[in-house]
Amino acid sequence: MKNKQNRRNLKSIGVLFLALVFVFVTAGCGQKDRDKTASPVKSEPSGTVDQVVTSKPTIETDPADTSDPAVTNDPAANDLPLFPSFETKDLNGNTVTSDLFSENAVTVVNLWFTGCIYCVNEMPTLEQIYQSYADKPVQFISICVDLGLAEGADALARDIIDDTGVTFPTLWPGDGSTEFGQFLYSFFAFPTTVFVNRQGEIVGQPIEGAIMGEPGAELLKGRIDELLSADTP
Repeated sequence: MKNKQNRRNLKSIGVLFLALVFVFVTAGCGQKDRDKTASPVKSEPSGTVDQVVTSKPTIETDPADTSDPAVTNDPAANDLPLFPSFETKDLNGNTVTSDLFSENAVTVVNLWFTGCIYCVNEMPTLEQIYQSYADKPVQFISICVDLGLAEGADALARDIIDDTGVTFPTLWPGDGSTEFGQFLYSFFAFPTTVFVNRQGEIVGQPIEGAIMGEPGAELLKGRIDELLSADTP
């Protein structure tokens, strides 16, 4: 009788032990699940830096940004000593050719596209500086590189020019298969401002970035004045 009672007691103890083991194991799994929830696995961003971008993105920035534009030191950015000859039209339908270079000591060529906020923000400053050289042999032109490529770019470019009050010519980029087109589409930073002398030579390094505020204006005027003083008609 006593042996049967002992077996029952051992059985009860065994059941209680198994129950306690189950409780501990379940609690441990629950803690692991909570740990996983509290510490999510970081995933790598999709895409790689060497993927080809087939469309120009809209650059979002603070319109009040007055940080200094950068003067590139990349020798590949100025590997063409001569600005390619071209014949194209401005937004008003007038024919414009590279002969205009010979008529001016300095031609400031501004490259932009309609989705670039930086490009739009700098336009009033460019216009103001352009007007300040009205009695000097200085010309400004802009080339909107997405004209003819992006749907609606023509109308949008006209609206931008009207809204910013730009009066210097804005040109079509022309055929990308030409030397002129290939030169324009070799730039990847916008806006970019290039300086051309009377001989049609690209002088100095381009300015990459928006020319805004007093620092930007002084940089641009300094480059223009330098080329004016070096002019040899």
